Amino acid sequence: IDGPAANHWERLRLMAGRQSGTSFSTKDAGETFGLSDRQARRILAQWESIGALTEVERGRFILENAIIEAAARAQKATEG
Repeated sequence: IDGPAANHWERLRLMAGRQSGTSFSTKDAGETFGLSDRQARRILAQWESIGALTEVERGRFILENAIIEAAARAQKATEG
């Protein structure tokens, strides 16, 4: 992965593995990262600004398909 998402790759990959394409909240992200809701909200705002996620309804987010696919390819590469 390259571009602005590369700076966030480890957390993006972690979230993609945990959420498996389903929507998630700021609270879910905070629990996944071990951060407060406020800190997670800042991260999600950064992700939204770089096009890594979309808010599908108020307070619910989903990662873009390209991120999910890249995380799946990375996971598969490390398994085999």
